Amino acid sequence: MTRHERSGSPVGRALLGFTILLPMLVPGILSADPLPAQTSTGVVLRGRVVDAVTRAPIPGAEITGGGQPAVVSDERGGFALPMDGQPPLALQVQVPGYLPRTVEVRDLGRADRLEIALERAPGYAEQLVVTGPPPAPPEPAQEVSAQAVADTPGAFEDGMQALKSLPGVISRDDWSGRLYVRGGRPDQNGIYLDGIPVYDPYRVFGLTSLFNPETLESLTLYPGGFDVRYGDRLSAVIAGESRTGTVDTPFAGSANISLTNANLRAEGSLGLGFPSSWLVSARRTYFDLVATDEDIPSFADLQARILLEPSSRHRLTLTVLGSQEETDLTADDQEFDGLPDNHVEAGDTQQNLVFGLQGRHLFSDWLRLHYVASRTSDTQTSDVFYREGETGFETRADQDLEAATTTLRAWVESTLGRHTLELGGEVSRSENTVGFHLDTNDPRVDIPDSIKSFDEREDYSRFGAFAQDTFALARDLELKAGVRWAAPSCRG
Repeated sequence: MTRHERSGSPVGRALLGFTILLPMLVPGILSADPLPAQTSTGVVLRGRVVDAVTRAPIPGAEITGGGQPAVVSDERGGFALPMDGQPPLALQVQVPGYLPRTVEVRDLGRADRLEIALERAPGYAEQLVVTGPPPAPPEPAQEVSAQAVADTPGAFEDGMQALKSLPGVISRDDWSGRLYVRGGRPDQNGIYLDGIPVYDPYRVFGLTSLFNPETLESLTLYPGGFDVRYGDRLSAVIAGESRTGTVDTPFAGSANISLTNANLRAEGSLGLGFPSSWLVSARRTYFDLVATDEDIPSFADLQARILLEPSSRHRLTLTVLGSQEETDLTADDQEFDGLPDNHVEAGDTQQNLVFGLQGRHLFSDWLRLHYVASRTSDTQTSDVFYREGETGFETRADQDLEAATTTLRAWVESTLGRHTLELGGEVSRSENTVGFHLDTNDPRVDIPDSIKSFDEREDYSRFGAFAQDTFALARDLELKAGVRWAAPSCRG
């Protein structure tokens, strides 16, 4: 077959045409520019990721959106993200250590100048300290909450009155809050408020006490087996703990009227950047204001507490309590018909001041320091005048009492396994003054002159040390062993 015959077939003609066109196409193919990436918008979004505060670039930020795979910002915070879609478009930006952010792009014409600022994520402490109320003391200690004090029937919303509902606790009559615990007398009980020893806790002859349910956190009765740090109490220990003010709001308050008094309370945060608060409460009887034609005893007190807790390991509280009680009584009584009345005038004024600083410091998980520094002052002025109607004889008696005590008690507490060890000491200084004067023209009164009028002062100091080991035998069973040493010294 000849050459011309082969070219006449269809295949031959196609090969011949490709051979002729190939030299013409190759130069064009080799010299053509690369084709652009095919997107619906044909726009590449460029921008920077920076710190919102320092404006420093943020490398390693992941940017997603526009229907394209995520891109990562470079060392200068820059990024380039092809866009697939029409505005508005949402971009998600995230990087460890910063809060994630979503940015909406509305104008693609300005997309080459986009700057995304990220805020740093808040830091979290590596150690979390959780504190809660201490466990309830095992028997025989019995704790009464402030709500239980307010709800106890017949207690007049008073802490001492509420304790009469506990077993082994009675009073001489239905209205008095002077307690007899397991046969012990009221003066054999130790009364404490926020760790401060209080020597005259009663108001209105024992009808009510200093334990105000509006400021009381809890009241604990130790009828026996109390800790050695409470000293040489012969009967029982009654320990009240005041609550602290709210740390969440700058101001809060309430008003309350009970059977014996009216109460105003205010509290709030100190705003010091750590848990701190203040609380103030004022009480006053109102019967004497309503019944103006009757002689009714009255009292008023003011209580305040300040909390400072710069950390979970250090806590300071300051307690201040002041009160005044007044009684003014006048009575006339006709003993026999036809005779002048017997005339009696009696007055009594009592003032109390309690000041105390309580500290707790946690040095480690097994070592704690506690201390209470306090100053208490009690004064009482009484006078009685009596004129007998039949004879006209008159007798007048005056009495002045003053007592002030300064106390510092500190102890170290350590927990080692099932043992809780306490080691501490106490220093106390008491100043006491007694004055009594009797004046009468009644010849039937035969009293030595040394007793009719005298003024005495007696001061004493006391030093003590104590140690105690509490061994937890079971969850609700403890064995306590302690020793206390005291050295009093008197000077009159």
